[in-house]
Amino acid sequence: MEKELKKKYAALKNYLKKLEEIVVAFSGGVDSTLLLKISNDITGLKVYALIGKSYSTPQAEFLYAMEMAQQIGVNPIVVETNELNSPDYCNNALDRCYRCKKIIFGTFISYMHEFGLRNLADGSNYDDLSDFRPGNKALEEFGVISPFKEFGFTKGNIRELSKELKLPSWNKEALSCLATRISYGEPITREKLLKIEHAETYLRELGFSSVRARLHGDQLRIESSSEQLHRFFEENTRQRIIEKMKGIGFKYISVDMEGYRMGSMNQ
Repeated sequence: MEKELKKKYAALKNYLKKLEEIVVAFSGGVDSTLLLKISNDITGLKVYALIGKSYSTPQAEFLYAMEMAQQIGVNPIVVETNELNSPDYCNNALDRCYRCKKIIFGTFISYMHEFGLRNLADGSNYDDLSDFRPGNKALEEFGVISPFKEFGFTKGNIRELSKELKLPSWNKEALSCLATRISYGEPITREKLLKIEHAETYLRELGFSSVRARLHGDQLRIESSSEQLHRFFEENTRQRIIEKMKGIGFKYISVDMEGYRMGSMNQ
Protein backbone atom coordinates (compact mmCIF):
# COMPACT_ATOMS: atom_id res chain seq x y z
CA MET A 1 0.00 0.00 0.00
CA GLU A 2 1.46 3.37 -0.98
CA LYS A 3 2.41 5.89 1.70
CA GLU A 4 -0.33 8.41 0.87
CA LEU A 5 -3.06 5.78 1.05
CA LYS A 6 -1.70 4.55 4.39
CA LYS A 7 -2.02 8.08 5.78
CA LYS A 8 -5.62 8.38 4.54
CA TYR A 9 -6.47 4.97 5.98
CA ALA A 10 -5.02 5.82 9.40
CA ALA A 11 -6.82 9.18 9.49
CA LEU A 12 -10.10 7.52 8.48
CA LYS A 13 -9.89 4.88 11.21
CA ASN A 14 -9.11 7.52 13.81
CA TYR A 15 -12.12 9.55 12.68
CA LEU A 16 -14.49 6.58 12.72
CA LYS A 17 -13.39 5.50 16.18
CA LYS A 18 -14.37 8.90 17.58
CA LEU A 19 -17.91 8.50 16.24
CA GLU A 20 -18.59 5.66 18.73
CA GLU A 21 -21.56 4.58 16.55
CA ILE A 22 -22.12 4.47 12.78
CA VAL A 23 -24.99 3.43 10.53
CA VAL A 24 -23.76 2.54 7.03
CA ALA A 25 -26.15 2.97 4.12
CA PHE A 26 -25.18 -0.37 2.61
CA SER A 27 -25.60 -1.48 -1.00
CA GLY A 28 -22.97 -4.21 -1.27
CA GLY A 29 -20.99 -2.13 -3.76
CA VAL A 30 -17.23 -1.71 -3.50
CA ASP A 31 -17.49 1.60 -1.59
CA SER A 32 -20.04 0.79 1.10
CA THR A 33 -18.55 -2.69 1.57
CA LEU A 34 -15.16 -1.24 2.40
CA LEU A 35 -16.69 1.35 4.72
CA LEU A 36 -18.62 -1.36 6.57
CA LYS A 37 -15.54 -3.59 6.81
CA ILE A 38 -13.28 -0.83 8.18
CA SER A 39 -15.96 0.31 10.63
CA ASN A 40 -16.63 -3.21 11.89
CA ASP A 41 -12.91 -3.83 12.46
CA ILE A 42 -12.65 -0.88 14.86
CA THR A 43 -12.87 -2.03 18.46
CA GLY A 44 -15.57 -0.26 20.44
CA LEU A 45 -17.39 1.19 17.42
CA LYS A 46 -21.05 0.16 17.21
CA VAL A 47 -21.83 -0.64 13.59
CA TYR A 48 -25.15 -1.06 11.77
CA ALA A 49 -25.84 -1.75 8.09
CA LEU A 50 -29.07 -0.40 6.60
CA ILE A 51 -30.13 -1.89 3.26
CA GLY A 52 -32.90 -0.26 1.26
CA LYS A 53 -35.17 -2.69 -0.59
CA SER A 54 -37.05 -1.52 -3.66
CA TYR A 55 -37.76 -2.31 -7.32
CA SER A 56 -34.97 0.09 -8.29
CA THR A 57 -32.41 -2.46 -7.05
CA PRO A 58 -31.98 -5.80 -8.85
CA GLN A 59 -32.89 -8.74 -6.64
CA ALA A 60 -29.46 -10.29 -7.20
CA GLU A 61 -27.78 -7.14 -5.88
CA PHE A 62 -30.04 -7.05 -2.82
CA LEU A 63 -29.18 -10.67 -1.99
CA TYR A 64 -25.48 -9.98 -2.58
CA ALA A 65 -25.60 -7.04 -0.16
CA MET A 66 -27.25 -9.21 2.48
CA GLU A 67 -24.58 -11.86 2.07
CA MET A 68 -21.68 -9.38 2.13
CA ALA A 69 -22.88 -7.70 5.33
CA GLN A 70 -23.14 -11.08 7.03
CA GLN A 71 -19.70 -12.12 5.79
CA ILE A 72 -18.24 -8.96 7.29
CA GLY A 73 -19.97 -9.79 10.55
CA VAL A 74 -22.84 -7.30 10.62
CA ASN A 75 -26.46 -8.43 10.62
CA PRO A 76 -28.12 -6.17 8.02
CA ILE A 77 -31.30 -4.23 8.68
CA VAL A 78 -33.67 -4.18 5.70
CA VAL A 79 -35.91 -1.16 5.19
CA GLU A 80 -38.54 -0.87 2.43
CA THR A 81 -37.99 2.47 0.71
CA ASN A 82 -41.03 2.48 -1.62
CA GLU A 83 -39.84 5.12 -4.10
CA LEU A 84 -42.57 4.12 -6.55
CA ASN A 85 -45.17 5.55 -4.17
CA SER A 86 -43.80 9.05 -4.85
CA PRO A 87 -45.06 10.96 -7.93
CA ASP A 88 -42.01 13.26 -7.65
CA TYR A 89 -39.76 10.26 -8.18
CA CYS A 90 -41.88 8.52 -10.82
CA ASN A 91 -42.12 11.69 -12.96
CA ASN A 92 -38.40 11.18 -13.66
CA ALA A 93 -37.32 14.82 -13.91
CA LEU A 94 -33.66 15.85 -14.18
CA ASP A 95 -33.45 15.91 -10.40
CA ARG A 96 -34.72 12.32 -10.11
CA CYS A 97 -31.60 11.25 -8.23
CA TYR A 98 -32.24 13.96 -5.64
CA ARG A 99 -35.87 12.85 -5.22
CA CYS A 100 -34.77 9.23 -4.93
CA LYS A 101 -32.03 9.88 -2.36
CA LYS A 102 -34.40 12.09 -0.38
CA ILE A 103 -36.84 9.18 -0.07
CA ILE A 104 -34.21 6.54 0.69
CA PHE A 105 -32.19 8.52 3.21
CA GLY A 106 -35.34 10.05 4.67
CA THR A 107 -36.56 6.51 5.32
CA PHE A 108 -33.22 5.59 6.89
CA ILE A 109 -33.24 8.68 9.11
CA SER A 110 -36.80 7.91 10.25
CA TYR A 111 -35.74 4.38 11.18
CA MET A 112 -32.72 5.70 13.07
CA HIS A 113 -34.82 8.21 15.00
CA GLU A 114 -37.24 5.45 15.96
CA PHE A 115 -34.47 3.28 17.39
CA GLY A 116 -32.18 6.02 18.68
CA LEU A 117 -29.32 5.45 16.22
CA ARG A 118 -26.76 8.09 15.20
CA ASN A 119 -24.32 8.98 12.39
CA LEU A 120 -25.67 7.84 9.03
CA ALA A 121 -22.80 7.37 6.57
CA ASP A 122 -22.54 6.47 2.90
CA GLY A 123 -19.73 5.32 0.62
CA SER A 124 -19.48 8.36 -1.65
CA ASN A 125 -15.89 8.97 -2.67
CA TYR A 126 -13.77 11.89 -3.87
CA ASP A 127 -14.29 11.05 -7.56
CA ASP A 128 -18.05 11.55 -7.15
CA LEU A 129 -17.45 15.29 -6.81
CA SER A 130 -16.65 15.49 -10.54
CA ASP A 131 -19.80 13.65 -11.70
CA PHE A 132 -23.38 14.87 -12.16
CA ARG A 133 -24.92 13.67 -8.89
CA PRO A 134 -27.93 15.74 -7.84
CA GLY A 135 -28.55 13.18 -5.10
CA ASN A 136 -25.67 14.67 -3.12
CA LYS A 137 -27.95 17.56 -2.18
CA ALA A 138 -30.27 15.17 -0.32
CA LEU A 139 -27.34 13.70 1.61
CA GLU A 140 -26.30 17.18 2.70
CA GLU A 141 -29.85 18.03 3.80
CA PHE A 142 -30.00 14.95 6.03
CA GLY A 143 -26.50 15.44 7.42
CA VAL A 144 -25.20 12.16 5.98
CA ILE A 145 -21.45 11.80 6.46
CA SER A 146 -19.25 10.59 3.60
CA PRO A 147 -15.91 9.59 5.18
CA PHE A 148 -14.24 8.54 1.93
CA LYS A 149 -15.04 11.88 0.35
CA GLU A 150 -13.94 13.73 3.48
CA PHE A 151 -10.52 12.05 3.51
CA GLY A 152 -9.91 12.18 -0.25
CA PHE A 153 -10.35 8.49 -1.10
CA THR A 154 -10.64 7.99 -4.87
CA LYS A 155 -12.32 4.98 -6.43
CA GLY A 156 -8.85 3.61 -7.18
CA ASN A 157 -7.87 4.02 -3.52
CA ILE A 158 -10.99 2.17 -2.44
CA ARG A 159 -10.39 -0.74 -4.79
CA GLU A 160 -6.73 -0.97 -3.75
CA LEU A 161 -7.55 -0.97 -0.05
CA SER A 162 -10.40 -3.44 -0.59
CA LYS A 163 -7.97 -5.81 -2.29
CA GLU A 164 -5.46 -5.33 0.53
CA LEU A 165 -8.18 -6.30 3.04
CA LYS A 166 -9.14 -9.31 0.88
CA LEU A 167 -12.68 -8.17 0.22
CA PRO A 168 -14.28 -10.08 -2.69
CA SER A 169 -15.92 -6.82 -3.80
CA TRP A 170 -12.60 -5.12 -4.62
CA ASN A 171 -13.07 -5.57 -8.39
CA LYS A 172 -16.87 -5.60 -8.43
CA GLU A 173 -18.47 -3.86 -11.37
CA ALA A 174 -19.83 -0.41 -10.58
CA LEU A 175 -23.62 -0.45 -10.70
CA SER A 176 -26.37 2.11 -10.33
CA CYS A 177 -30.10 1.94 -9.66
CA LEU A 178 -32.27 0.65 -12.49
CA ALA A 179 -34.09 3.97 -12.86
CA THR A 180 -30.93 5.46 -14.40
CA ARG A 181 -31.69 3.38 -17.52
CA ILE A 182 -34.91 5.30 -18.23
CA SER A 183 -34.79 8.54 -20.25
CA TYR A 184 -35.49 11.67 -18.24
CA GLY A 185 -39.13 12.71 -18.56
CA GLU A 186 -40.32 9.17 -19.24
CA PRO A 187 -42.33 7.94 -16.22
CA ILE A 188 -40.75 5.31 -14.00
CA THR A 189 -42.94 2.26 -13.38
CA ARG A 190 -42.51 -1.09 -11.70
CA GLU A 191 -43.06 -2.80 -15.06
CA LYS A 192 -40.22 -0.88 -16.73
CA LEU A 193 -37.81 -1.54 -13.86
CA LEU A 194 -38.55 -5.28 -13.99
CA LYS A 195 -38.05 -5.35 -17.78
CA ILE A 196 -34.68 -3.65 -17.38
CA GLU A 197 -33.67 -6.05 -14.63
CA HIS A 198 -34.63 -9.11 -16.67
CA ALA A 199 -32.78 -7.78 -19.74
CA GLU A 200 -29.54 -7.04 -17.89
CA THR A 201 -29.68 -10.31 -15.95
CA TYR A 202 -29.93 -12.26 -19.20
CA LEU A 203 -27.10 -10.32 -20.87
CA ARG A 204 -24.84 -10.99 -17.89
CA GLU A 205 -25.74 -14.67 -18.05
CA LEU A 206 -24.44 -14.58 -21.63
CA GLY A 207 -21.14 -13.21 -20.29
CA PHE A 208 -21.51 -9.51 -21.12
CA SER A 209 -19.97 -7.07 -18.63
CA SER A 210 -20.48 -3.37 -17.94
CA VAL A 211 -23.88 -3.88 -19.50
CA ARG A 212 -26.80 -1.45 -19.40
CA ALA A 213 -30.32 -1.83 -20.83
CA ARG A 214 -31.34 1.77 -21.60
CA LEU A 215 -34.98 2.57 -22.33
CA HIS A 216 -36.11 5.13 -24.88
CA GLY A 217 -39.87 4.72 -25.21
CA ASP A 218 -40.42 1.20 -26.55
CA GLN A 219 -36.82 0.95 -27.76
CA LEU A 220 -34.05 -0.86 -25.91
CA ARG A 221 -30.52 0.50 -26.36
CA ILE A 222 -27.90 -1.93 -25.07
CA GLU A 223 -24.54 -0.68 -23.84
CA SER A 224 -21.71 -3.07 -23.06
CA SER A 225 -17.93 -2.92 -22.78
CA SER A 226 -16.45 -1.95 -26.14
CA GLU A 227 -14.28 -5.09 -26.16
CA GLN A 228 -17.43 -7.23 -26.34
CA LEU A 229 -19.38 -5.35 -28.99
CA HIS A 230 -18.43 -7.85 -31.70
CA ARG A 231 -20.29 -10.60 -29.84
CA PHE A 232 -23.65 -8.94 -30.55
CA PHE A 233 -23.10 -9.65 -34.24
CA GLU A 234 -22.37 -13.34 -33.89
CA GLU A 235 -25.45 -14.87 -35.48
CA ASN A 236 -26.34 -17.29 -32.70
CA THR A 237 -25.85 -14.70 -29.95
CA ARG A 238 -27.73 -12.03 -31.90
CA GLN A 239 -30.74 -14.27 -32.45
CA ARG A 240 -30.84 -15.36 -28.81
CA ILE A 241 -30.75 -11.74 -27.62
CA ILE A 242 -33.47 -10.65 -30.07
CA GLU A 243 -35.73 -13.51 -29.05
CA LYS A 244 -35.22 -12.89 -25.33
CA MET A 245 -35.65 -9.10 -25.49
CA LYS A 246 -38.81 -9.32 -27.57
CA GLY A 247 -40.11 -11.89 -25.10
CA ILE A 248 -39.48 -9.41 -22.29
CA GLY A 249 -41.55 -6.86 -24.18
CA PHE A 250 -39.17 -4.61 -26.13
CA LYS A 251 -40.34 -3.66 -29.62
CA TYR A 252 -37.03 -2.36 -30.98
CA ILE A 253 -33.55 -3.54 -29.94
CA SER A 254 -30.32 -1.70 -30.71
CA VAL A 255 -26.68 -1.89 -29.63
CA ASP A 256 -24.84 1.34 -28.85
CA MET A 257 -21.66 1.31 -30.94
CA GLU A 258 -19.88 3.60 -28.46
CA GLY A 259 -20.16 0.92 -25.79
CA TYR A 260 -20.77 1.49 -22.10
CA ARG A 261 -20.32 5.02 -20.75
CA MET A 262 -21.09 5.81 -17.14
CA GLY A 263 -23.91 8.36 -16.94
CA SER A 264 -24.61 8.34 -20.68
CA MET A 265 -28.25 9.29 -19.97
CA ASN A 266 -26.97 12.56 -18.52
CA GLN A 267 -25.67 13.63 -21.92
